Amino acid sequence: MSNRFYQIPEISNTLFGGDVKRLPSVDELFELELANLEYHILNKDELIERSAFFTI
Repeated sequence: MSNRFYQIPEISNTLFGGDVKRLPSVDELFELELANLEYHILNKDELIERSAFFTI
């Protein structure tokens, strides 16, 4: 296998792209699920104002 573990993108990059960064304290699966819902429900301005899981 030619792929090394360090070449695999973080799950948050796969789910949310590179325009947002997951906060380091978000490390539980349920938090990742809530972050996914938040990312898809809130628009960018709302994410900036209200997000509990991302920095933009």
